[in-house]
Amino acid sequence: MAKSRARSEMPDGIRTARFRWALTAVMLAGLLAGCSGGSAPVREGTSGKNNNYLENTRTINLQDGDFPSFLTFGAHDNLWFTENGGNVIARVGPAGDITQYTIEADNNNDPQDIITAPGGSIWFTGLAEIGNISPDGTMKVWHELSIGSGVGLPDALAVGRDGLVWYTDDGGYICHISSIDNVRCYAVHPSTKDIWMRGIAVGSDGALWFTEDNLASVADTQNAIGRITTAGKYSQWLLPPDSGPTRIAAGPDGALWFTERGGQRIGRITTSGVITQFPLPRGVYPFDIVAGPDRDLWFTTDTRVGRITTAGRITLWPVPGAQQFGGIAVAPDGSLWLADGVANAIRRFVPPSPIQPQR
Repeated sequence: MAKSRARSEMPDGIRTARFRWALTAVMLAGLLAGCSGGSAPVREGTSGKNNNYLENTRTINLQDGDFPSFLTFGAHDNLWFTENGGNVIARVGPAGDITQYTIEADNNNDPQDIITAPGGSIWFTGLAEIGNISPDGTMKVWHELSIGSGVGLPDALAVGRDGLVWYTDDGGYICHISSIDNVRCYAVHPSTKDIWMRGIAVGSDGALWFTEDNLASVADTQNAIGRITTAGKYSQWLLPPDSGPTRIAAGPDGALWFTERGGQRIGRITTSGVITQFPLPRGVYPFDIVAGPDRDLWFTTDTRVGRITTAGRITLWPVPGAQQFGGIAVAPDGSLWLADGVANAIRRFVPPSPIQPQR
């Protein structure tokens, strides 16, 4: 059981504002480079009648330096996102009104992942901290969750089948939490402090699956996909060196799908541990991934939105004006929302309709 040596923080104030919704309507300049060295076919959205996504892309322009990172949809269709550069958790209502919750003034909180938990609370991670916002708007933040002699470094978040909030700790642990007095962590890489576990998801088997990206080549820390049961039993499947596994999502086919930013691939792993990798075109670096409303997987790259079917067919669409995509979330209406950190913007992407036939 982890014990805290820090306190819960309440925000000094809540800021409200209204963003201007901008309609993006820019023609595409060219086609993507073809896939090299891979068996998975890659298509690009063409500039014909299927490009109605351009007409439906809207942008929320933020302030310079806000750097939105990850997103989630909560109760009443509210869009929540972390502002990595602004030390803020922001909520945008369906009408465009925004409420900004300052985590802690004059402190580098570096907010990262964000999820919606049962009961409507919003959970988020930051630099050596984890916090939540209750449905009534009350924020709690816990700093430096102590685990043995180390310091907790919360990163990715997921809600388990047990209803608990689980998170990866880049100090080499997988943890679940309901309050600072109820934290339990399981060691997966306790001997290293140089591992990123930036994605975690619940599999069809009820276990937690997560990415492992080593920053130093040591014996027990490799590029891998990890699995841990709610009872704490850990398993690992290695990936090729420099794969850079990043985010992971449960697919409609019962498998887990993940991005390999270093390897420029989309990966798939079954709950029995069989791994298949689908290469992307040269220079395309995937980041976040979610299951879409169409039984396909959708992912972000630097400036494009990608879709991969469960058969491995990949399509990429450039998004005009995009600079550096991070997180992606599915809205209740089926549209996709993207965090564009470098552009300080949140972008709405509507998949083409009708979607081109799959082959």
